[in-house]
Amino acid sequence: MGNGSGMTHRRLPSVDWIAFGVGLIALALHYLWPPLISVAAAAVFLPALLREAGWLRDADEFTLGVMRRAGFHALLAVVGLFLLNFVLTHAGAYEASKHFGPSGDELPRKLTLGVYLVSYLLQYWGARQGVYRIFLGLAVVTLAPLVGFTRPAYGSEFRQYEADIAVATALVMAALALLVRARPRLGGGVLVALFGVATLLLAWQARDLQLLRGGVGVFLQVALGFGCTGWALLRESRTARDLAE
Repeated sequence: MGNGSGMTHRRLPSVDWIAFGVGLIALALHYLWPPLISVAAAAVFLPALLREAGWLRDADEFTLGVMRRAGFHALLAVVGLFLLNFVLTHAGAYEASKHFGPSGDELPRKLTLGVYLVSYLLQYWGARQGVYRIFLGLAVVTLAPLVGFTRPAYGSEFRQYEADIAVATALVMAALALLVRARPRLGGGVLVALFGVATLLLAWQARDLQLLRGGVGVFLQVALGFGCTGWALLRESRTARDLAE
């Protein structure tokens, strides 16, 4: 999804900064009120819709090209999810297929939104700065549930367990962000390796179709967060090395 250009000096249009900020906040808090996932999607896609309609003229040709390619990638994600629903249904994994169909939960919307954002940021800033910012955003989103763990609905032991996981995951995301910024090629290798581990785990779960209920969704998120970003980093590093030679 990255363009390999390595352009890091560009500044997002102000409307996109606001839209992505609103989307990030809504995504981080949607666990408190699930409909917020729709607010996140609307916020992120609204500038693109306004530009295509000709009501917003704040972007140059490069930004418009990035926006349209990211939109195409998001469309491919939607098509892929429908095909996945079809395959899982005919394979007998009915419980798993429910997550990816038209009446599924918020996972399809989250994945489609994630594909658009990852594609947009990788193209706009290049892999190194794009992945760095993506993982900082993931760290913020991971920490957001800590607010909800203070609610009485959670038991004290469960709350502490969930909070520890959230903090540990956020620290890992932040560490990966710093690694990518300092050593992009090494960071790309680590991300691809993590994606490989997730692939092996999914292959192991595939022995029991019922285990695929949550496994496929987790795998797709790992593929987007680690696989696509790691591949973009390695490709950009290889391109930079070829140019240097």
